[in-house]
Amino acid sequence: MMQMLSRRSLIMAASSFIFVAGCDFSAGPVYLRIETGGELYDDFVLEPVQEYGRIHSSEMVVMDGVVVASEEDLTLPEFPVGWTFTTLLVSAYHPEFAYSWTGQVDSSSDELILSPIRPQRWEDFLEEHGQVSFNVVWNHLEHMRISYVPAFDTGEPRKRLQRYLPGLRELIQNASWVSGDSRLWATEDEARAGLEEMLQALAEMM
Repeated sequence: MMQMLSRRSLIMAASSFIFVAGCDFSAGPVYLRIETGGELYDDFVLEPVQEYGRIHSSEMVVMDGVVVASEEDLTLPEFPVGWTFTTLLVSAYHPEFAYSWTGQVDSSSDELILSPIRPQRWEDFLEEHGQVSFNVVWNHLEHMRISYVPAFDTGEPRKRLQRYLPGLRELIQNASWVSGDSRLWATEDEARAGLEEMLQALAEMM
């Protein structure tokens, strides 16, 4: 009798697991701000990323980017999630600012209130750190290519982004060679030429 009950309990538990796994869940809305010292900047792109817990690993699901402005109360709408959803990370991209992000690990509430994102302008970054490596600039341009420019509609919205090209070229010119850059390039000249090629590819996307 006990053996039959045990089997029945296992079947019921397995059925419950399948039912839960097949259910549709949602999270949000998401509330956050991008703070840029009180000065409003257009053309920020927010890229939400869902993180799912696994027994020995985690999985990241990248959502579509959203074009927003800084210094405004922002609301991202409710979004569907799987039952192992654990974290929402939100990255902020802008040509004139270094990469920054915010996130929340608590998914116990449907509403997600995230800490403000406070990105740093590249000129302030250079003043604080004294230099920016070729590798850091490469990562910035790669973010622009993969996540930033594609968030804008083709045509006039992307064409407007060409106004940021001189600033990105200046960032390349200000790049300094550090030991870690040798993992990607053999020489400083090769690194600078490679970044110029990336910038040209960005210009062709706009």
